[in-house]
Amino acid sequence: MLTAVCADHTATRANDRSHVPPVPLFAGLTVVLLVIVRNAWVSEDAYITFRTIHNFVNGDGLRWNVDERVQAYTHPLWMLVVAGVYRFTGEPYFSSIALSIACSLAAIWIVMRRIITDRLLALPLFVTLIFSKAFIDYSTSGLENALLFALLALFYALYFRSRHCGWLTAVAALVGMTRIDALLLVLPSLASAIKRDRDPHRWLHVAAGLLPLASWEAFSIVYYGFPFPNTAYAKLATGVRGSALAMQGVRYLVDSLRNDTITLTATAVVGVLCVARRELALHPLSIGIALYVAYVVLVGGDFMSGRFLAAPFFCAMIAASRLDAVIDRRSAALASVASAALGLLVPVPTIVSGADPPRAWVEPSGIADERRYYYHLTGLLRLPADGPWPVIPPPPVRDGDGVVHAFVSSNIGISGFGAGSAHIIDDLALADALLARLPAKPDWRIGHYQRNIPEGYRETVDAGINHIKDPEIAALYDELWRVTAGPIWSWDRWRAIVRLNLGHRPTGADRIRSPLPTLKADFQVTPSPCTISGVAATVDCFVDGSRSDSIQPITAYSWAYAGVVEADNARLNLRLSCSNTSADRTALVPVTLTVVNAAGTRDTITKSVTITKRNACGYVE
Repeated sequence: MLTAVCADHTATRANDRSHVPPVPLFAGLTVVLLVIVRNAWVSEDAYITFRTIHNFVNGDGLRWNVDERVQAYTHPLWMLVVAGVYRFTGEPYFSSIALSIACSLAAIWIVMRRIITDRLLALPLFVTLIFSKAFIDYSTSGLENALLFALLALFYALYFRSRHCGWLTAVAALVGMTRIDALLLVLPSLASAIKRDRDPHRWLHVAAGLLPLASWEAFSIVYYGFPFPNTAYAKLATGVRGSALAMQGVRYLVDSLRNDTITLTATAVVGVLCVARRELALHPLSIGIALYVAYVVLVGGDFMSGRFLAAPFFCAMIAASRLDAVIDRRSAALASVASAALGLLVPVPTIVSGADPPRAWVEPSGIADERRYYYHLTGLLRLPADGPWPVIPPPPVRDGDGVVHAFVSSNIGISGFGAGSAHIIDDLALADALLARLPAKPDWRIGHYQRNIPEGYRETVDAGINHIKDPEIAALYDELWRVTAGPIWSWDRWRAIVRLNLGHRPTGADRIRSPLPTLKADFQVTPSPCTISGVAATVDCFVDGSRSDSIQPITAYSWAYAGVVEADNARLNLRLSCSNTSADRTALVPVTLTVVNAAGTRDTITKSVTITKRNACGYVE
C-alpha cells in the first residue's frame, strides 16, 4: 500500500514537472523570437516557389512558366499555405517571413507543452535551439523548414501521447506533402505506432490518414504527369557517380561542424544517449534521424549550408525533451553552458547577427552560407536602411517587332519572379522538364547541375515548332510536350505519361504524332517597305507564307487584307487600288495569314505591312 502511494506521489510530481510553466515558456519564446527576427531573411530559391504562387493566384495555374505544367517547387503544402496568404496580401516577402516565424514558435511551444517530460530540460533545449545556426537560419528563409518543424512537433506529440494511428498517419502524410524525403524522419515511428495499435480497424485508419498525401500524388500525376517534383528528376538523374555524391555529402557534414558545430554535435549526443540509456520509445525516432542523415550524405548534401540538417536536429531536440532520466539541475546547467560555448565558438554566432553580417561566398566545396550570401539583399533588418529592395528582372530579349523571346538563365529565383510571363529556360533544369532528363555537365556544383542547351531548343520554345537537331532529344521533347503542355485528358498524353514514368525514352526512330496544337509559319514581305508608283498601280511586293517549319504538312493558306480574301495561295501580290493625290503618304495594311495543317489544326498570324506611295498615286483602302 505504501509503495503504491509513493508510486502515485512520484508519478504526480513527475506529471507536475512535465510542462514548462507559462512565464518561463513565454520568456524563452521571446528570446527565440528576437534571435529569429535578427536573422530573418528570404532565400533566392524561395522566389522559384513565389513565381508559381503568383501565376496560380492570377489564374494561370500551378505553373512556373505559364505555357507549361512543370512542378518547380519541392514543398506542395508550404506552397499552398503561402499561396493562401499571398491571395490576400499580394506580396510574398513579409507573408513568408510571418508564416515561418509563426510555425517555428508553434513547434517550440508544442515541444515545451506537449512533449517534454521534465521542465528542467527546457533551459538546455532553449539554449541549443537559439545557438543552432541551421535552426535559426531556416526558421525563416521562405522555404518549407519552419512548417516542417511544426508538423514534426505535432507528429511526435501525438506519437508519445496517443495510440490512435489514424491521426498520426494523417500528420505523417502532411509531412510528406511538405517535403517527400522528410518522411524518413517519421516512418520508423509511424511503423512502431501502427504495430502497437491494437484496434482491429487500424489499417482502415492508416488508409484514411494517407488521403492528403495520396490526393496530392494523384493530382500531381494528373496535372504535371509525374509523381515527384521536377527538381527531383533534375538533381537525382544527373549522371554523377554515387561515390562522388557521397563524398560531397561528407563535405556537407564537415561544413556544418565547422560553421555550426552545435547542430550536428547535439544531434549525435542525443542519439548516443537514447541508445546508451536504452530509451526504447525513442529508438524509432533515432532511427529516423539516422536514416535521414544517411540519405542527405548519399545525395551529396546541399549547397545551402545546414538546410538539410535542421529537421533532423529538431527531431533530436524532440528526443532530448524526453530524456528526463539523465537530467537534474546540475546537468541541465552544464548542458546549457556547453551548448552556448559551442554556439559562440563558430565564425558567426546566431546571437550576434545584425543588419550587416559579414558576407559569405561559395566555398571550394560548392557549399555556401546562403543567409549571409543573400542577407544584404533580402535580410529583414536591411529594410529600415535600404527600403524595400527591388525585384531584379533579367533584360527581356526582344526582336524587331517587340516580341519577347525565351531566354536562358541559371539564377531563376529573384530574377525569374521579376520576369513576368516571359518563358525562362532554366539550364540547371529545376524548372525544365526536358533538361531535367538530360545528363549534367562534368563541372557540376552540388545543387547546381548545369545542362548543355540542345541545338534548336531555344528556337523550339520560341516558335512552338520542334527545331531540336538531335533526333532522340527531339522525340523526347515531343513526348514531354504532350505531358506538360498538351490537353490534360487526351489519350495520347496518358500514353506518354505511362511511358515516361516507366522509364521509356523515345528514340529518333519513334514515330510520335506531333502534339503541337498551334502552327507557326514564316511570314515574309519583300521588298520592305512595299511601294506604289504611278496611277492605279499594283502594289510592288509579295507576301509569302510557303516556308513553314510545321512538322505537320500545311494543306491550306488563306490571306486577308483590306477586305480582300485570297484562299489557298502561298505567294501572291497585294492587290490594292490607289488614286491620284498630291502628297506622298505611308500606310500600314494589316495582313492576316490563316494556316491549316494535315491534322486539322488552324492558326492565324497578323502583321502590319508598310505601303509607301510615290509620285501621283495615292493609297486608298
